[in-house]
Amino acid sequence: MNLVVDSNIVISALIKPPGDIAKVLFNQLGKHQLFGPSYLFDEVIKYKHRILFITGYSESEFQKLLYHLLKRLHLIDGSLIYDINYKRAFKLINSIYPKDIVYVALSLQMHYHFWTSEKNFIAV
Repeated sequence: MNLVVDSNIVISALIKPPGDIAKVLFNQLGKHQLFGPSYLFDEVIKYKHRILFITGYSESEFQKLLYHLLKRLHLIDGSLIYDINYKRAFKLINSIYPKDIVYVALSLQMHYHFWTSEKNFIAV
């Protein structure tokens, strides 16, 4: 099974490496391919200081863990996603969670399930 992974999944795994989400990422999905838009990296870095505050990681610890996580992900440039998929994603989730349009568009384009922890999300 291949999946498109939301940044909230990656951030959760960074905050709690021994937690359930990290175990699924590295153990249960170990042989499967995981994808995300290149924007995912930007989102993780945007919350870096908050992650460091919550976890108490040093900069070096954070970088090592992030590198380990990113080795599992294939990041796809958003410009490679067809406009038709952006439009479909917009129609599906804009009123619910517009921030994830690029993730859903990538999921639609690749025909892979989308893994997010958003509570108010719909299945597409």
